[in-house]
Amino acid sequence: MIKAFFGLSAFAFKKDTGEIFVSRQMGYLQKRGAHFLETQGMALLTGEIGSGKTTFVRWFLNSLDRHSYQHFYLSQTVRHSTRAVAQYLKQMAEPA
Repeated sequence: MIKAFFGLSAFAFKKDTGEIFVSRQMGYLQKRGAHFLETQGMALLTGEIGSGKTTFVRWFLNSLDRHSYQHFYLSQTVRHSTRAVAQYLKQMAEPA
């Protein structure tokens, strides 16, 4: 219904990040992501609601070689330190 109404060939709001619109901000984040990989550092991504943080993280993680990198995601909803550590340990134990 939405696709037909707006004349879209695909549903625009999905979790697949294979084809995303690379705005100026997204291009900047992609460059920062490449720098992050080169320096092998840690990253903290913050921003306003709807600014593309989740889209970027999904794109970035999908672009990594799954055999070379292990990643984990801690959402802001994990506010209690014991639960945060438990979630971290659980994700680190899961095979990539």
